[in-house]
Amino acid sequence: MGTYLYRLGQASHRHRRVVLALWLALLGLAGAGTATLPGAGTATTSSAGTATPASTAAGTLVAAGSESQRAADLLRRRLPGTGADTATARLVLTLDAGDGARARLDDPVHRQAIEDVLAALGQAPLVGRVGDPFGGSGPGADGEPGAPGVGSVEGGISSDGRTAYTQVTYTVRDTQLTARARAALFAAAGPARAAGIDAEFGGTALDGVPERSYLGSAEPAVAAGILAAAVLAAVLGVLIVAFGSSVAAALALLTAVVGVTVGGCAAWVVTSRTGTGPATPLPMPMPVAVAVLGLTVATGDALLVVTRYRNGLAEGRRREEVAGNAVATAGSVVVLSGLMTAGTLTALSVARVPALTTIGLASAGIIMIATLGTLTLLPAVLGFAGSKVTARATGRSSRGRDGGERWGRFLVRRRIPALLLSLAALGAVAAPVADLRLGLPDSGATASEGTQRRAYNQLAAGFGAGFNGPLLLVVDAADSADPTAAAGRVRTAVAALGAVALTTEPRFDPSGDLATMTVIPVSGPGDPGTADLVRRIRAEAGALAVTTGTRVWVTGRTAIDLDVSWRLSRVLPLYLTVLAALAIAVLAVASRSVLVPLKGVLSAGLSAVAALGAMVAGFQWGWLGGGLGVERNGPVAAVLPIVVIGLLTALATSHELHLVARSRAELLRTGDPGQAVVRGTADAARAVTASTIITVVASGAVVAASTGVMAGDLGALAAPAGPVTASIGLVLAFGVTVDAFVVRLTLGAAVMSLLGRAAWWLPRPPDHLPAAASPGPAASPPLPAEAPTPVSAEAGTGAGAGAGASV
Repeated sequence: MGTYLYRLGQASHRHRRVVLALWLALLGLAGAGTATLPGAGTATTSSAGTATPASTAAGTLVAAGSESQRAADLLRRRLPGTGADTATARLVLTLDAGDGARARLDDPVHRQAIEDVLAALGQAPLVGRVGDPFGGSGPGADGEPGAPGVGSVEGGISSDGRTAYTQVTYTVRDTQLTARARAALFAAAGPARAAGIDAEFGGTALDGVPERSYLGSAEPAVAAGILAAAVLAAVLGVLIVAFGSSVAAALALLTAVVGVTVGGCAAWVVTSRTGTGPATPLPMPMPVAVAVLGLTVATGDALLVVTRYRNGLAEGRRREEVAGNAVATAGSVVVLSGLMTAGTLTALSVARVPALTTIGLASAGIIMIATLGTLTLLPAVLGFAGSKVTARATGRSSRGRDGGERWGRFLVRRRIPALLLSLAALGAVAAPVADLRLGLPDSGATASEGTQRRAYNQLAAGFGAGFNGPLLLVVDAADSADPTAAAGRVRTAVAALGAVALTTEPRFDPSGDLATMTVIPVSGPGDPGTADLVRRIRAEAGALAVTTGTRVWVTGRTAIDLDVSWRLSRVLPLYLTVLAALAIAVLAVASRSVLVPLKGVLSAGLSAVAALGAMVAGFQWGWLGGGLGVERNGPVAAVLPIVVIGLLTALATSHELHLVARSRAELLRTGDPGQAVVRGTADAARAVTASTIITVVASGAVVAASTGVMAGDLGALAAPAGPVTASIGLVLAFGVTVDAFVVRLTLGAAVMSLLGRAAWWLPRPPDHLPAAASPGPAASPPLPAEAPTPVSAEAGTGAGAGAGASV
């Protein structure tokens, strides 16, 4: 591999104008392709004037092949507009105690204000129908007129007349709702508020969307640009400190940004044009987290190549040869790091959740394009910079490397205490994992100051918690002699199961043999009782098939979310196995040993368990106290572990590659395993620290934007994010920090010192395999035989960055 990488780097440097022109053309094509897509957050309009989804292939999270998704697909064909997986919003209207004990919402003044609200909602963009809280539902609704205190599916008023609600059903999924549609939803409540009625909002249309996001003056795109600029400025500052040169730092960051941008635009265009993804970015955690991962990995890879290039220039060698050697010596780490990260993202497909599969495959493509940019674009732009990349070298970097070497020597001397203390610290952080519960957090777990939490509480107080998470029952009575009677018997049987607050009358399709009815549980959507009810209905379906000749399915947003949670919980062991196999394969190629890959995988597991422990304490136990918009104790969202563990494993393995590359090179040079640990730790300290800071900075920006912490216009970024995204950002930052400083630079170094030469044992070394620490191409005559990259004064400017700064 070294020979091919050497030629690639040399050719890219020699033909730098052509390479730069090609990358600029790719950037222009990707941007132009993105610009031709439908506008962000918009939906197309049919000839009839009704809004239709721009794409339905990968909207919200669904479990492919699950009962809820099969039923939703059936309804989409037979009863379009039923709302099984379309966006819905709840408007909850309440009179507070200050309005007088006898005041009611059905009084003439209050009723007129509410009717004005309903009229405004009916004219709002993308709205299909609006429920009537005063005794009826909109055209084609699933519910039946609701009596006071009972409520229907789409509207009702409480027995005391002080709480009412209406359900707004949209024609598109929540991922395709526009900011204008949500703003119109909020604005429609104006007449009610003017009449002294408290109005709060909930429902799937607002999942993870703070109200203030659509009441501010800033466009989300503007706010995103401001935040991105702030993050890039912070990353640039970290790189300047690592390099001691603003030119070198700027080139490394430029290459990373171009690679991630080209890859991201290309992925967006491909998934949109092929129908495998939505026409707008999904408002879910993965795209944001992958952007963090892509920037971190690409920046770290560029950090490595630039440092090798600077080292070569410091030795007085020809630039073209130096570029080839930089790519040859660093390229194996870059390639293996990219393959590991891409493999981790691709492995998300084992969950068989179409949205995760689409995002995982697209993100893997982004990482590989960014890796290609590091291997080709970076040598080209280094050729334009010439010796300016070494324009400023300071003693600060050398002191940093000396500190890393002192730490390495300390660990070799105190390896047993370091090992025990590290394990004790990890054990303390990981202890809460024993109480891990995966489930479906609902609006009742969000911060109390949010409109969704207030709407949840008011609806639960007036009607019952189950009205926040209705279930949709689908009855196929095609094989029944009397479909109407059969559907009625199904309704009776379900109501008899207990824990059911309301079951609506069956509603049939035009053929008369497919019926739907809504089941309101007694418990809320995130409570174990609701999940148990879904299981009992499905268990009863077999008996109903025999006694009524019908087939019964449970769907609706609550059931779909439950199926996704159950699917992700079941597939997590398989996903972990795939990640372990990928990491072992990559580290085996890098180290040519048996124990180093095993040590790397086990240590990555420790980092993941520590992150999960923090996740349980922060979100399930509620230690964060609402700091991220999560207040009530409850289960951890099932999507969090699979996303966080995947991203953390990719970053941890890249850190391990960084350490292995330099340690093995030093072992080949000196034959001293202790010195290999010292030098590997010394050279890795700065790079691992820099990459960790970059990850924390990017993740911190995600957390701040998701929770609306940032003041002013940046609050608009909370729209596509929300508590789940903020949780991923926080846990990822914590996990990477623990992995870098506790696991890699302390525990891992202590274990390697204890193992000594045995760590590098391999029965029959496969010489044909490439090694990440390969000193250079064997068949490159212009190059002198180079053992590991020499450490000189110049290496100090990025020596930490220099030994495979792959993150």
